[in-house]
Amino acid sequence: SSKKSKSPLEKVEACLDLQKRLRAFCIRGFLMELLIYGPPTLEYKEAIDFCELSALPEEERGECFKKIVWYLNMIYPRQKVQEICLEVDVKNRALCAPN
Repeated sequence: SSKKSKSPLEKVEACLDLQKRLRAFCIRGFLMELLIYGPPTLEYKEAIDFCELSALPEEERGECFKKIVWYLNMIYPRQKVQEICLEVDVKNRALCAPN
């Protein structure tokens, strides 16, 4: 039988079960998977949803958005990154500021 892929929430919960020092690596791994393998030109949508999960602690949420911005800055012009950040929920938007 094929293993069903974990939902984003299950991924976050799996990471939070790890020792604190490993959590950020775990979350970053799942996030990069979404960014690299997501649909071209829309790869950021699932990544943003992942970072906005309420189960993600605030500290990890900030790091999550930093990683999205870092990745987007490599593949999109600054103006496109700014437009993408406008799609982020207003309470998290400051975390998505382009560098």
